Amino acid sequence: MKTAFPIAPSRRGPITPEGKARSSSNSIRHGLTAKTVVLSTENEAAFLELLENTIASLQPAGEVESNLVEEIAICEWKLRRGRAIENSLIDLELVDNVPNIQQKYERIGNSERTTLAEQSLHTKGSSLANIERYMDRIARQRGRALIRLQDLREHRLKLRLLELQVAEKEDAREAREANKSLETSRMQNEKPSEPEPAPPAPQISDPCPPKGETKENIECSNTSGKTSTPPISPESD
Repeated sequence: MKTAFPIAPSRRGPITPEGKARSSSNSIRHGLTAKTVVLSTENEAAFLELLENTIASLQPAGEVESNLVEEIAICEWKLRRGRAIENSLIDLELVDNVPNIQQKYERIGNSERTTLAEQSLHTKGSSLANIERYMDRIARQRGRALIRLQDLREHRLKLRLLELQVAEKEDAREAREANKSLETSRMQNEKPSEPEPAPPAPQISDPCPPKGETKENIECSNTSGKTSTPPISPESD
């Protein structure tokens, strides 16, 4: 059956136990929705197909978006019902008008017969006008749900972008701190090392021991840079 929404390509079913449980829960929910929407003269399987195709096309995220997508599918179903009722009203009027048309017209085309049927409906009462107002109300309801769904998605997108911006700023701050730490470490590694202290000058030992009045000390004292008086030679007699 042709739907008002594009049909998404077939997807694999859920694999994990959580996914299977969620799919089962959705099936029960959709079945209950069908019970409250689909009339006894309508095809429940066709409604479920429409609902699944709408969900696959709009891809709701979360409970609120799922409710809005479900409302959109229900509105589409009711619009189809309204179109079917409108067609049925005109078809019935066409049948009822056959005797009058045959009396008044010898030959008449289908478009003229349809025009006369609609004119007759508007003249007799408000059935056709009521169904038109009904369809207008359902169309506005669907439009409001679509706008609300779009607003939710834009709000969710803004929040996501804000989160990404905060994460980018945090990553940039961490990167700056890491670069600063690396630069500090590099500078410390490249700092010139202090020169090693020069070795102490060799000490010259004193040839004269400081203690004692030994014969060696006396001799050392006489030879430590002092000029000794030359000995006086004895005069000869």
